[in-house]
Amino acid sequence: MQCDRYLSFDIGGTSLKYAAFHPEGTLAYAGLVPSRLAEGPAGLLRQLQDLTDQLLTGGMTLMGTGLSCPGQIDPVQGRIIYANRNFPGFSGYTLAAAAADRLGCPVSLDNDVNCAALGELYFGQGRGLRDFMCLTFGTGIGGAIIHGAQLYRGPHYSAGEFGHITLDRQPDALPCSCGQRGCFEAYASASALCRRVKQVTGQDLDGQTILLRRQTAELAPVYQAWLQDVVTGLKSLVYVLDPQAIILGGGIMQEPALIRDLDQALNRALMPGYSGLPVRAAALGNQAGLYGAFALIKQKVAGDHDNG
Repeated sequence: MQCDRYLSFDIGGTSLKYAAFHPEGTLAYAGLVPSRLAEGPAGLLRQLQDLTDQLLTGGMTLMGTGLSCPGQIDPVQGRIIYANRNFPGFSGYTLAAAAADRLGCPVSLDNDVNCAALGELYFGQGRGLRDFMCLTFGTGIGGAIIHGAQLYRGPHYSAGEFGHITLDRQPDALPCSCGQRGCFEAYASASALCRRVKQVTGQDLDGQTILLRRQTAELAPVYQAWLQDVVTGLKSLVYVLDPQAIILGGGIMQEPALIRDLDQALNRALMPGYSGLPVRAAALGNQAGLYGAFALIKQKVAGDHDNG
């Protein structure tokens, strides 16, 4: 019996998540393996081919493949405009075309947070919403904008770089990985919280442990200061975008108590006209990018058929 499959891959600096979807959007299979980015584009293509061969068994037809990747992405050309040092040799690389040649199917490519936002729009917390912003908190802060139930990318495909809005203009503001100082993510990312805790306590604690101990005398002041920095950044974004909701992803944002604290603190800080703005944890967790990449390739294949 023949059956169609769509594949999606969420490419990270240390791991590669993969999934197979039925055409209607039901997840058939998902997994994770260490990524082989140190081998450059050729190594990634070999890995995509190997996983595709494993995921497609007898009688299955590969309809298309969606790729989710960090960095500045041109989704029209399927090109990685800029990739950081974890992706050696990928800046300027037309990954979608190379993968399409290798896999023998249509391929779409977009930024990882854009894909996560699309996943939430179609399958998660964004269902029924037309305007929301999505932020992911990890080593940095990524962002994406859904406007009119569509992903807004901007003319340079870089809309939603929320992590690099300025939070501190002082000359001694914290340095950011982008080369500037005072960026939102330097103060409010999950890594920033862990760094603050280590500076105060000398302990290397992960985000989940910090949240469990956030009400202790030792950690409460650090947690509250970090929380206020998160709220300050979110408040600025709300005043610019006026969203229906804020959807937050990243491992640390799966803690319900943190979402509750942020919801309450943000709504206290906002002007009355914005009160009641819901702050939600991403429903799809670390699979949001896979679902969004599936949505993109499904749209591309449907569009190609319509234009054919």
